[in-house]
Amino acid sequence: MTCWLSRDQIYIANVIKCRPPNNRDPEPDEVETCKPFLMQQIQLIKPKLVCTLGNWATQTLGTQGRHYQSKGAGLLHEGFVCYSPCSIPLQPSIKAICFPP
Repeated sequence: MTCWLSRDQIYIANVIKCRPPNNRDPEPDEVETCKPFLMQQIQLIKPKLVCTLGNWATQTLGTQGRHYQSKGAGLLHEGFVCYSPCSIPLQPSIKAICFPP
């Protein structure tokens, strides 16, 4: 499935601006340190739609459910939540949802 957008219409940002050692989950203080940079990126880009990929992006933006409206740092943005691409090969149940037979 495709979203019918070209690469120049898509901006990708990460919550954490550098990978934690041993690819571990980020600590709460690391997320809080990086969050203002993410919020500034969103404010500068002014996206029409935000798609969070995985738990950290979803939690950091304070989103719930599959479709959301989130107000953070004075911004109101609409978006939807997706599985993190790196989780798909690791969890057969998610892979079956993303790639039905």
